[in-house]
Amino acid sequence: MKHVALLASTAFLIGCADDAFNAVETQHMEQTKQKTAAPSIDSLPMATSFNAGDSATLAIPEMKCPFGCFPKAEDALANIDGVAGVELVEQEQEGVINDRRVVVTFDGKVDSQTAIVALNSVNLPGANFEQPNASDN
Repeated sequence: MKHVALLASTAFLIGCADDAFNAVETQHMEQTKQKTAAPSIDSLPMATSFNAGDSATLAIPEMKCPFGCFPKAEDALANIDGVAGVELVEQEQEGVINDRRVVVTFDGKVDSQTAIVALNSVNLPGANFEQPNASDN
């Protein structure tokens, strides 16, 4: 009789452990889905096109140094047909990037997503063009 009670207790504990494991695994899977789910439409960078004569400010959050990151961003953007130039916005101190933005000037039609993809390809993710203020129009 002791063996039956012991066996039943063991089966009960294993069942509880399986339930606890399944609960933790389900919670982990939900968290993973939330992290890897496609961003909502509101969180995607707005696609726009630029034309010859336009200029736009581009924020590059991962651009951290003027000697490695900025040249990499500048080259990636300058190699896009329709980009005339890329300039780092004025910084507070020479040799330090404290404002991670560039001004891009265009001499042809360029889709904003083309620039963002180019920066992603050189490990500078998260870039986004700033929307012009209504007073700028």
